[in-house]
Amino acid sequence: MAAVAKKRFTREQVRHLATLPAVVHVTENRITYSTRFKQACIVAMNDGESPMRVFERYGLTPDIIGRKRIERCANRWRGEADSILGLTTAEDDPLPSPTQLDDNANMHDPAIRPGDLRDQIIAQQSNYISMLERELGSLRQENERLASAASNRPTEASCTIDE
Repeated sequence: MAAVAKKRFTREQVRHLATLPAVVHVTENRITYSTRFKQACIVAMNDGESPMRVFERYGLTPDIIGRKRIERCANRWRGEADSILGLTTAEDDPLPSPTQLDDNANMHDPAIRPGDLRDQIIAQQSNYISMLERELGSLRQENERLASAASNRPTEASCTIDE
């Protein structure tokens, strides 16, 4: 049987996914979803909603994470529904539905007060911009180092061979 290529996430996708309340951890190969998100998915699917729609409402679009990943998660969670729905989480509040996000605090930043989705988005974007600025600074330093190393290297014109 041929090996199946797994979808790998770009660094930007990993950063984006990490900001979502439904995601506990993400790497270039794997996403770990919060128990609260799994529970919300099972309830929504039991109410007749498609897995694609549920994932999309929480910012987990098929173009980023892939349709197959959504289908596999949904099938796995349906099979484990009793176990997942019976799990208690360390988090006190349930995962907000997308319609409730306006009324809930940023799940990653307790300094943001409940009910202000705009502040949540601004805080996330501010953190993302700060991270990008640090990365840009690092890339500029690396570029300067490489340019300096290249300028100190002898060129073909300066190399002569005595015969």
